[in-house]
Amino acid sequence: MREEKVCYPNGVEARVGDIVWSDEGRNVRKVVEVVATRGQCARWGVDECGVMMAWHIGAFDLGGMLYIGRASFEEEGIEPVEPQYMREIEEMFRRLGESLGIPIWGNPQYAYYPALHVEDNDRAVWYLYFQPAADARNAPETERCFRCNPGNGTFEEISAPALRTGVQGLPIPRGGGPAI
Repeated sequence: MREEKVCYPNGVEARVGDIVWSDEGRNVRKVVEVVATRGQCARWGVDECGVMMAWHIGAFDLGGMLYIGRASFEEEGIEPVEPQYMREIEEMFRRLGESLGIPIWGNPQYAYYPALHVEDNDRAVWYLYFQPAADARNAPETERCFRCNPGNGTFEEISAPALRTGVQGLPIPRGGGPAI
């Protein structure tokens, strides 16, 4: 079977392990498979080549959770996260981990990902999600969410009741369960 080249809108070829923007720049995901052959398309039940992405961006790998076909890359904002934003994301997770006494970044014992939320004042704010990797499939209630306060860089935990009432624009925890 002939393999097709799968590239982002900027011309960079997609590779397993790429950290990419999705949802028009609101979420950051990890490419876990480049679907580049007819056989792969058939296995995933899709009509075109594209990428399978995981919600989590660290060493822990839950596998593919979201498929985006190549024709939708531009519309969905699928493109590699720029190095300066990757440094910012890593630094935020390291600082959050230090403040909690938990080594989150790069630790396969934790599943984690960031999301950007535009608040009422039109300011983009990072929300950091993490939970023990062992709970990622079946215990969404263990996922914790922290807002990184702009300006001072401190973290505020978003409580379960706040998530239940639907903090506007925040992603719903995955794992098959209800929002916590």
